[in-house]
Amino acid sequence: YVGQPSMKKVVWGILSTARIGTVKVIPAMQKSAWIDVRAIASRNPAAARQAASELRIPRAYGSYEALLADPEIEAIYNPLPNHLHAPAAIAAANAGKIVLCEKPLALSIEDGRAMADAARGKHTLVWFNYRRVPAIAYARQLIDEGRIGQVFHYNAAYKQQWGADTSRAATWRMDPAQAGSGVADDLMTHLLDTALYLNGPIAQVIADARTIAPNRQIDDAVTALVRFENQSAGTFEATRFAIGAKNQNTFQLHGAGGM
Repeated sequence: YVGQPSMKKVVWGILSTARIGTVKVIPAMQKSAWIDVRAIASRNPAAARQAASELRIPRAYGSYEALLADPEIEAIYNPLPNHLHAPAAIAAANAGKIVLCEKPLALSIEDGRAMADAARGKHTLVWFNYRRVPAIAYARQLIDEGRIGQVFHYNAAYKQQWGADTSRAATWRMDPAQAGSGVADDLMTHLLDTALYLNGPIAQVIADARTIAPNRQIDDAVTALVRFENQSAGTFEATRFAIGAKNQNTFQLHGAGGM
């Protein structure tokens, strides 16, 4: 729709009142000339009504199924806990909706394949948002133009500090049944997607996952050494124990023509 002002807005529904949606994504969507956020759903009807009131969304549903049954909703954003990505996205695709699903795609290969089958021939997207940051788009342009030349090294790190906050122990992100893993699914996935976008496929990986907090069941830090198919070497670090770092996402790409 970009560059075509005569096109109508796409009507969106939001599955969940998750903070990433109500605080970050929905307010950004509402600033777009191409988006009409018309409904929000939660398994807690009161939470749906409150979010709808605060964000001035016309409709609040007490179930995800009710929102998906709304014939006016053309697209859905799925920021549910990781274990619900697959069933909600498959139901939305089967209902004929455009699907924007948060990462990670799923918690198992089987669920991922089922999602791919449901999405075949339909408009879907996994929300790796950093690909759409202007600086990264420009980096891709420089690479495509050959300005970097042969790539020798790709180094990336995503650092957070909130892993030391024990008050988060009861959240779904700390439950492997709901989250799948810790920083591997949460932060490392962003680093890998950006690397694949900028530097191409990965051929070999050696990785180490570490749990730092006592009695925690998910990984707090992950490091990896990789070799890309273009023969460049890569290092990756993702952690929630980088005290002093708040949402610090960085990468460096070194080639024959510069960095």
